[in-house]
Amino acid sequence: MSFLADILTIICTFSYIVLMVSLVAWGISALRRKQNKAFEPKHSWKKITLYSFLSMVISAILLVPVNNRTPDGKKEIAQERKEKREKSERSLAESKKKESSKESSKQAKKELSTEQTKNRKKNFSEWQIL
Repeated sequence: MSFLADILTIICTFSYIVLMVSLVAWGISALRRKQNKAFEPKHSWKKITLYSFLSMVISAILLVPVNNRTPDGKKEIAQERKEKREKSERSLAESKKKESSKESSKQAKKELSTEQTKNRKKNFSEWQIL
């Protein structure tokens, strides 16, 4: 499979280069035709551009599923899944940590309020004795 992926990559790259060259040549021939009505280019740059674009798109479309089946592609997919799983586990742990910290802060507030009421009663009873 990696051989097929390499071939498709080469075809896609070559098609891209031909596409860029043919676009420039097509533009130059259009300018020359505009200046000189009798000018006729040797090649049909419009067709060359179209065919190179089609070959680039087709090879790129075929490259995606082929590349996913190569050992490197499988490793990348597995790595992405592992990272997503770790990220979700971390966010879950953080949310549990926040919940526990909220509960502990509520508990601390309750303890503080009960301690304050005990101190008030104690102080009041001491004040009454005086």
